[in-house]
Order: sequence, then C-alpha cells, then structure tokens
Amino acid sequence: MWSLLLLLGAPAAMAGDLCSLVGTGKLDEMLPAGAPWIRFGAHEPIPRIDVPGVDMCHFSTDPHASGNEFIEPNAARLAIKRIVMGSAADAETKLKNELQAWRKGTIFDVYPTPGLGSDAFRYQPKSTAPNAKGGAVFFTGRRANVIIEESLYLPSGISPREQTAAAQLLTTILKAPEAK
Repeated sequence: MWSLLLLLGAPAAMAGDLCSLVGTGKLDEMLPAGAPWIRFGAHEPIPRIDVPGVDMCHFSTDPHASGNEFIEPNAARLAIKRIVMGSAADAETKLKNELQAWRKGTIFDVYPTPGLGSDAFRYQPKSTAPNAKGGAVFFTGRRANVIIEESLYLPSGISPREQTAAAQLLTTILKAPEAK
C-alpha cells in the first residue's frame, strides 16, 4: 500500500495535469459525502520528492489534513497516483506482483475489477481489520504503460454508489489523453 503520509510527485506541471483531470467540482458531484472537496495543500506549500514517471494528487475535506485517517478520522480523503512505466509489459508485471502481494495479506479483501482493465483490482480493509472504522477502498488500474492507483477514505463508510463513483473516476483518468 502506498502511504498517504508521503506525497511523491513529479515536476509540478505533471502533477497539475493529473489534478486538473479530477477537479474539486467533479469530486463534489461524484462523491457528495465528502463535499466540499479541496485540493490537499491548496492553502499551504507541500514538500515534494521528485520521482521520474510518478505524479500524485490529493484531495481532502480538511485544508490542514495530514492525509492519515488514523490521526484525522473525520476528514475524507482521496489520493490518486499515476506511474508511467517503461513499457506495457513492465506495467503488467508490476500490477501482477502487487495483486499477488495484496492477496497474501490478512487484513484486506481483494477483488478483480475487469471494468478498469484486465489486470485491474480493488482492495479494502476487511471489517475485522484493526482501525476499520469509516471506509476505505483502493483501486489499481492500467492503460498500456500507465498505472493509476486511487485511494478513497470516507469517515462515514463507503456505499456501493460511492465505490462505483470512485471506479468511474479512475476510468476517466485512464481514458484521458494525458494518461498516456
């Protein structure tokens, strides 16, 4: 699992492109339980670590959120990470390895999500997992050599409608020309 505590990012222009694909207005419409959404760090500078081929965008309902649901269980959060691999084969291998690792875990249920690509999957904490209060769902999908990872946390839990909206958001990002 990638940490919401660390904001990995490519150059600001690349991250801006990813954030502009989502936008707070779209989030307010698709995920009203978290509205009004704000871009994480929009009110203060966020330290960045430049990693070639990786960019990330965070949204929250709390302008001062750290991105950690265990510290701030009442703030909704959405994080999206785009990873550009060297080839489609590299991306496919990475996803297969991640899926295998998640399936070995004991606190997450893992489900295939073929609507997000043949090797896409979703995982979420089992109801018996420690700190399972609220709701979290994670999606991983791929288009050619681009992997998109998305995590959504809503303090009130995640309904089937919200889970579908989160999957649709990932699909929108995967289909965007900027995802190439």
